[in-house]
Amino acid sequence: GYADFNYYNGTYDSEGTALSVSAGSSPHYSNSACTNVMPNPYFPASPITYAQVPGFGCVAIYPQGYPQFFPYTYDSNQQVKIYRFALSADSDQATLNTWFLSTIRANGGTGWETSSGDIPTFLSDPSDPGLDYYLNSPEPTPLATVPFSSLCSGNICRFTDGTAPENAYIAYVAKVSGNYPFAFNKYYPCGSEDYNCYDTVFFTKENKFLNIDNAPSSAFFPSTVRSSIGNAVAGPYQTGACPPPAACTNGAINPPTCNSYNPCSNGAINPPTCNSYNPCSNGANNPPTCDTCPSGQTLVSGSCVNNCTNGAINPPTCNSCTAPLVWSGSSCVSSVNAVGGSACGASFNTAPTANLCSVGTASAVSGSGPWTWTCAGLYGGSTASCSAGINTYSFNLSKTGSGTITSSPAGINCGSTCSNVFNYGASVTLTPSAPSGYAFTGWTGDCSGTGTCTVTINGTRNATANFAALPGSFDLSLGFGGSGAAACNSVPLSWTASSNATAYRILRGSPRVDISPYQPYPALNHSDTTVSENTGYVYQIEAYNSAGTQRSNAINISTPYCPPTIDFSAFPLSIYQAQAVTLAWITTHASSCSASGAWSGSKPVNGSGIVHPLTAPITSYTLSCSGPGGAVSQSVSINVTLLDLPEWREIAPR
Repeated sequence: GYADFNYYNGTYDSEGTALSVSAGSSPHYSNSACTNVMPNPYFPASPITYAQVPGFGCVAIYPQGYPQFFPYTYDSNQQVKIYRFALSADSDQATLNTWFLSTIRANGGTGWETSSGDIPTFLSDPSDPGLDYYLNSPEPTPLATVPFSSLCSGNICRFTDGTAPENAYIAYVAKVSGNYPFAFNKYYPCGSEDYNCYDTVFFTKENKFLNIDNAPSSAFFPSTVRSSIGNAVAGPYQTGACPPPAACTNGAINPPTCNSYNPCSNGAINPPTCNSYNPCSNGANNPPTCDTCPSGQTLVSGSCVNNCTNGAINPPTCNSCTAPLVWSGSSCVSSVNAVGGSACGASFNTAPTANLCSVGTASAVSGSGPWTWTCAGLYGGSTASCSAGINTYSFNLSKTGSGTITSSPAGINCGSTCSNVFNYGASVTLTPSAPSGYAFTGWTGDCSGTGTCTVTINGTRNATANFAALPGSFDLSLGFGGSGAAACNSVPLSWTASSNATAYRILRGSPRVDISPYQPYPALNHSDTTVSENTGYVYQIEAYNSAGTQRSNAINISTPYCPPTIDFSAFPLSIYQAQAVTLAWITTHASSCSASGAWSGSKPVNGSGIVHPLTAPITSYTLSCSGPGGAVSQSVSINVTLLDLPEWREIAPR
C-alpha cells in the first residue's frame, strides 16, 4: 500500500497499511523490477527516485527531510465548493460511492477497476477511454461556492444549508479549489497473467477534500473503499417534516407572518376591508358596476364609446344607416342608379376600356367581340347592362383565267362570291383551286406567292388570283415529217404542236433526263446525235408555258450497228519497178480485215505495211473489212515504170 500523506487539517489517505521500510520511501511497482536506482518517470524534475527493496519490490526513495508528495499551503483567495447529494436510504452505499467518484471527476469508463485496493485503478489498454474520462469528464454542479476566507476560520469551516429538502436522506462533500496531486494505479499485462502489473501515475486535479470531523456515519467509507476520503463525507442525514405554523387570527392566510389576505369577493382592491375599487376600465364613471357612460358616449358591449357623428346609428363602428339611406364608406347617403357610357352600343377594333359607364362602376369587359359589361349603381342603386360590337372590313377578290378561291373562315367562294366582310383581327386564309387544263400562277394585291394566302383583317383587303391554261396534249414520232429511221449514231424525232406552249425540251431515259433546255423548236423536230450503236432509248417531249408543263407520249427506239468504213492510202503512188511503197489504213466499226490483189492474207483493222510493186504499168492492192454492221472493200493502184535493164532491179531507193 501507499504510505499516508497529510494535507492541512485532516487526512486524505489511501487507508492502507504503513510499510516498515526506510523513512521517506514507499512501494511503487508490485511486479516490475527496478535496476538499482532510477529517476522518477512521472516527475522527471522531482528529487524522488526509485530503488529495488528486498521483500517490497520497487519503492520510491525520498531525500531526507523531503515532504511526502507535494507540500501545500492554503491561500485565503481560494474557493470552497460544497456538494449535496440525495440517497435512496441510509445504507445506500452504491449511490454514495458512484456520486463521490463523479465528484472527483473519475466517474466510470470501461477501464475502471472495481476490485478492492488502495488507489483508483485503470487498465493500461490503448483502446480504453477510462483514464481520459477521469481527466476530462465534467464534475457535478456544486450546491454553493464560497470563498475560503469567509467560510473557514483557522482549521474550522462552517456552512449552513438553508435549502435542504424535508423527509430526505442527504450527504455533503466539501473540497478546495486548486490543483492537487492524485495517484492512480495503471495496470498492464505482464508475466503469465493479464493485468497483474501496474504503475502508479500522478495527476494534479481539483480534488482536495476537507475533513469533516463530525461525520455521523463512518461506516459509509470503510478502510477498503477505493480512493477513500477518510471522513471527508458528512452524512447521510435524514431530514424530517416541518411542523405547520399556527393559524392567523387577523384573517390573513399566510401564517406565521400573517400579512397576506384572500382577494375581495366584491371586486374591491383593499382586503380585508374591501371598500375601495379600481377605476372603471371601460370608460364608465360608476365603479364597481361601471355601466354609466359620460355625456356623448354610449355603452356598447360593456365599454363606453363615442356616439356617431356621420349619421350612422351603430357606434363605435358607425357604418350602419337608417333606410332608405345607405353606407357610402364614410357616411350615410342616398343610392344612385347606374348609367352606361358612350361605349355602350358603339363598335371597336379591340375591347373598349374607356367611357364604359357615365354613372356607376364598370365590371370587367367580357367576350372577344362583341363585348359586354355592367355598370353597378352607387350605394345600392340599380345596375345597367352594356354591349359593344366589333368593327368589320371587306375582303374583295378578283381573278384571271379559270379557277375558284375559297376562304377559311367561310364567306368567300369565288366562283360566284368574291367578297365578304370579316371581324377586325380575324385571320382569313384563301385557297386557290384550278380546274383540269389550268394552273394557279400566283397572287397580286394584298396576297403574294403561288400557294394559299393568309391575311389578318385590319382594314379593307383586295387581292387578285391568276389562273392560266396549261400546254395542250401533243404526239411524238420517230423521223422527220412522220417518216425516217434511227441510225447507228443519231435518232430523228418530230412532234405535233402543243396549244399554249411557248417552249419544249427533249427528255430521254428512264427516269427521264433532260438532254436539251427549253427552247421554241419552231420546226417541231430534233435529232439526237449523242446515241450509241445497238442501244435502246426512250424519248418524250415536254411542252412548257408559265402555267405549267405537258408531256407527249413516250416512244422506244433501238439504234442499229454502224456499217464498217475504211480509209486506205498508199505512198508514193508512182514508182519504178520494185521501188518500196507504204500502204496505211484506218477502219471504223470493223472486227476483221483481209488483203487481196497484189497482196494477201489477214490484216489488222488498223495498220500499215511496205510493198514493192512489180507489175507495170499498174499494180493494185485491195483491203476488205467486215463488222456487225456489214462489210466494205477499198483498193489503191500504184503506177509502175519498167526499168530498161533486164534482170536488174533497184536495191536502194533513188
